[in-house]
Amino acid sequence: MLPQAQFAAIALRDAGHTWIAGVKGEAAYEKWREENIHKEVASDSLCCQSIDTCTILPATDFHRRSREQRQVFGSSIRLDGMQSLKCIPLKAAVTLDGQSRPGQEQAIGTLVIGSKEKHLFPEDPEQLSGMIDILEILSNFGTIAIQNAQRFEKLERMATTDGLTGLHNHRRFKEMLDEEVKASLRYDRNLSMILSDIDFFKKVNDTYGHPMGDEVLRRVARVLSELARESDKVCRYGGEEFSVILPETDAKGAVLLAERFREKIMQQSFSIDGKEFGVTLSLGVCTMPEFARHRQELIDRSDQALYHAKRNGRNRTVHYSDIAKQEAQGE
Repeated sequence: MLPQAQFAAIALRDAGHTWIAGVKGEAAYEKWREENIHKEVASDSLCCQSIDTCTILPATDFHRRSREQRQVFGSSIRLDGMQSLKCIPLKAAVTLDGQSRPGQEQAIGTLVIGSKEKHLFPEDPEQLSGMIDILEILSNFGTIAIQNAQRFEKLERMATTDGLTGLHNHRRFKEMLDEEVKASLRYDRNLSMILSDIDFFKKVNDTYGHPMGDEVLRRVARVLSELARESDKVCRYGGEEFSVILPETDAKGAVLLAERFREKIMQQSFSIDGKEFGVTLSLGVCTMPEFARHRQELIDRSDQALYHAKRNGRNRTVHYSDIAKQEAQGE
C-alpha cells in the first residue's frame, strides 16, 4: 500500500505501560531497532496520545509540526529525519468480565508508519480518507492477530507456570531438563541440578496457617530467582520442594550456588501477629556426566543427596559425590 514507507513500528500497551514491540524498515533503521526494541514509550509521546484518544495522529502534516510535537516515542527515543508519519491506533472492543461492550473501543497499541519523504500520505483529502480507511481495516486485522497471539501466550504460560510462585511448574521442569540433558550428553558439558526442600514446612502451616505458608513459598521462590544466574532454570518441583537446573556447571560451582541459596534463606524473616520466625533449606545436588549418566539418574541422585541432608541435621547442602565417598570408605 505504501511502497514509499521507510519505517514501521508497533507499540503495545499493557497494565498502563507502553513499549515498542516490533520494528520494520530500511537497513538504516536496523541499529535503531536493536537499541530501542522493548523500550518503554513516554506517556506524553505522540504514540501514547494516539492510544489514549483512540485516534489517528497527527491530524496535520508531520513535517509542519514543531520539534516538540514530533516526539513519536518520547524525547529519550529519538526518531530523526521523519517528514511523513501517522500513528494508527490498534482498536479493540472494550470488555468487562470477559464480555465485549458494544460500541465501546479502546486501543491496545498503535501502528506507526513513516518516511523521510514529505508526501507519503496523499494531499488530496478524498484520497487520504480512502487510504486511512484501508489502514484502519488492516490495523483491525492486526489487532485480532495480536490478541490471538497474546491469548495463546497466556494459555501457554498458565500451562507451564506455577500459579503461586510464578516459577516454572513440574511439567515445564521435565521438559527443560530433557533439553539440557540432551545438550549435556551431546556436547560433553557439565549439567548440575539442585533439589531443595523447606525444612519443617508442615510446622509452618500448622503453626502460622496456610496463607503464611504460601507467603513463605513465594519468598523462597523470589530469593532463588534473584540469586540464580540468567542461564539457570528455577522451578517449583512440588509442595515445598524447588529445583534449579544449572547448565554448564560443575559440582563445585553447583555447591557454591546452593550454599548461597541456603544462606540467603536463613537471613529471611517472617512476621505474623507480632511473632517473627525464619525457615531453612536442605539441598541435594548432583552433576552429570560425572555422577549421573541420564536424566532419571540425575533426578534420583539429587533426591538421594537431599534426603541425606535432611537425615543428617537439615539446613545443609549435600552433593551426591559426598554420599559416594562415604559408601566407598564404608566398603
